[in-house]
Amino acid sequence: MALYKHHVNTHHRATRAKKVKRIGGVLLAVSMIAILGVVADWVNNTYFTDASPVSSSSGSIRSASVNIFRTSFFQFQADKTWREISSTEGGKKFTYRSFDGAIVQHELTIEVDPKTPVVLANEQTTRVLPITINGNLLNTDDQVSEHCNELQPETEDRHQKMVEYKQVSFPCNPDGSAFVVSVGVIDGDTTIPYKSPDGVAHTIRISYRDSTFSPAGRPLDNIINSFQLL
Repeated sequence: MALYKHHVNTHHRATRAKKVKRIGGVLLAVSMIAILGVVADWVNNTYFTDASPVSSSSGSIRSASVNIFRTSFFQFQADKTWREISSTEGGKKFTYRSFDGAIVQHELTIEVDPKTPVVLANEQTTRVLPITINGNLLNTDDQVSEHCNELQPETEDRHQKMVEYKQVSFPCNPDGSAFVVSVGVIDGDTTIPYKSPDGVAHTIRISYRDSTFSPAGRPLDNIINSFQLL
C-alpha cells in the first residue's frame, strides 16, 4: 500500500486556497470599480446636468427632468417622454411626439410662416386653447375649450366652419372625434403673429393631438407656458 504523503496534500490545499483568494480579490476589485462608476454617473446626471439651452438652428437638450427643444424661431420645454420627430418644408414645419413605450400619446405640430391658408374642408380641429402674447412669451389664459360642436346652435348645419371661443376665432370640425387642439390668440385667431429681433414679421400655427384613453390636453398648457418666440 502506498504511503499517504500528508505534507504534499497540505501543500496542494494551501496553494489552491491562495489561488482562490487571489481570484476572489480580483473579482471584488472589479465589482467595486463597477459600482463606483455607476454611482459617479448617477451623481453627475442628478446634480451636474446643465439644463440651459444652447444656440443651434434645431435640436433638443436633455436635462435631469425636461427636454428643451430649440429652433431658430422658437424654443419650449416638455417632459422627457417627448422627442422631435421631423422638420420639413424648408425647416419650417416641426413635429414632436410624446411616447409611452412605443405608443404615441401626444403630438405637437408647429408651422412657421405656413404657405397654405386654413382650408375648412380639411380641418380636424375640435378644440382651441386661448393664449396671449407677452413680449416674446406665450401664456395660456384659459383651459382647452370643450368640443366645438357645443359652441354652435343645434339648428346650424354641421359642416366645418369658423367658430369663436373666449374671443378666439378658430376652425371647427363639429363631427370630429379626435382630441385636436389649435392654439389661438385672444382677439385674434389661430395664426400667431410675431416679429423676430431683426424686425422680420413671422406667423406660427400650433396644433396638438391627445391620443390617450382620457384626453384632456394637460401637457399642452405646460408647453405653451414655457414657449418663447426667438
